[in-house]
Amino acid sequence: MESSCAMSAADTRQTPLISVILPTHNCESFLGEAVMSVLRQTYPHWELWVVDDGSTDGTPALMASFTARDERIHYIPLPKQPSSAGSAVRNVALTHARGDYVAYLDSDDVFYPDALETLLAALRDCPDKVVAKGFYNTIDERGRPLRNVGVDLLTLPSGETVLPPGFCYDWLTVLDVRFPCQLGTGLYRRSLLDELGPFREDLTHSDDFEYFVKIFQRYPQGVAVLPRYVLGYRIQPNALTKDPQKAQALVSCHLRVLDDIFAPEFGLPPQAQALRSLVTLYFFRRVARNQLNLNRPQLARALALQARRRPDVDKTAWLRAFWGVYSQTFFPSGFYQSLAGLNREVRLMAQGLRYASPLTRQTTVST
Repeated sequence: MESSCAMSAADTRQTPLISVILPTHNCESFLGEAVMSVLRQTYPHWELWVVDDGSTDGTPALMASFTARDERIHYIPLPKQPSSAGSAVRNVALTHARGDYVAYLDSDDVFYPDALETLLAALRDCPDKVVAKGFYNTIDERGRPLRNVGVDLLTLPSGETVLPPGFCYDWLTVLDVRFPCQLGTGLYRRSLLDELGPFREDLTHSDDFEYFVKIFQRYPQGVAVLPRYVLGYRIQPNALTKDPQKAQALVSCHLRVLDDIFAPEFGLPPQAQALRSLVTLYFFRRVARNQLNLNRPQLARALALQARRRPDVDKTAWLRAFWGVYSQTFFPSGFYQSLAGLNREVRLMAQGLRYASPLTRQTTVST
C-alpha cells in the first residue's frame, strides 16, 4: 500500500488540503477498491473520512488495516442512521473535515488517478468558481466499462477529450439531470458547503439533486465544467433501479424534491419555473428507460402512464417524449438494450462528424 507523503510547512501552504468524504454501509467487497483509488491519487495532500453507517460485514476490520498504514485515512463507525441515502453520514463527516476543498466518493465507486489534481487545478485557475465538475464512466462489479448512462465525451484524433457539440450547463441541463448530479464528479470549496448547510436528512434519494439545484441557483456562473472523466460509477446487481419497489421509492422521493424546488418560496427564476412539465417528463423517461434496460417493460410502461396522469404534464409533450419508450415496452425482452446500443453508436458517430466541421465547433459551457 502507498505510504503517506511527507510535506514541509511551505509545501502544505502551496498545496491546500482536500477532504474526501466516503460514506459506507455493508460494502466491504468494493470499499477497499474505493479507498485505494484515493491512495493512488496524483495529488497527495488529502485526508479521507470514511464514515460507516452501521455496517455489519467486515468493514471495521478492513478499515482498521487502512488506518494503521496511512495516517491520512480516518474511520468513524456510527449506529445505523434513519436515512439510507447517506445524507446524515455525509453531514457527520463534514463536521470532521479540515480541508479547504471537499470531494465525495461513494463506497462502490472509484476515482481515476488524476481526479483530485485535475479538479483542484480548475478551481485554483478560476477563483470565481465554487465547483469544478467532471464526468463519470459506468463500470461493472469488476471495474469493466459498461455502456455509459451518463454524458458521452468525445475523443478527437489528437487524443483530446471534448464536450459533445452544443453542450451547455444551464437550467434545463441541471433540472432534467442530463448532466448527472453525481457528487463524486465534483470538487467543492468548503466555503460553499458551509454556506449551503447540511444535506437534507429527510430524503432517502435525490438529496444530491436538490443540492446541485441550490448551487446553480446561488452561483449560475460558478461551476467549471471539465471535459474529463474523473470517476468510475459502478452499477451493481442490487442497484437501486433493479428493485421495482426501490425504483418507485426513487420516483416518489424525486417528485417530492421537484415539488419543493418548484414551490414559490424556493425562489427559482422564471426561466427555470417554466421547465416544470418538461423536467417531470424527462425524469420519468429516464427512470422508464432504466427499467427497459433492466428488462422490466411492465414497470417501464407503468412509469410512462404515471407520468401521463400527472396534472403538471402537458399531454402533447408526453406523447413527444414517451412515444418511443412506451412503444418499446411491448417489444420482446432485450430489444431496448440492442436498440439503445445501436442508437448510441450512431449518435457518437454523428457528433464526431459535427465536431470535425469548423462551422460546428462551438461547444460551449455556461460558466
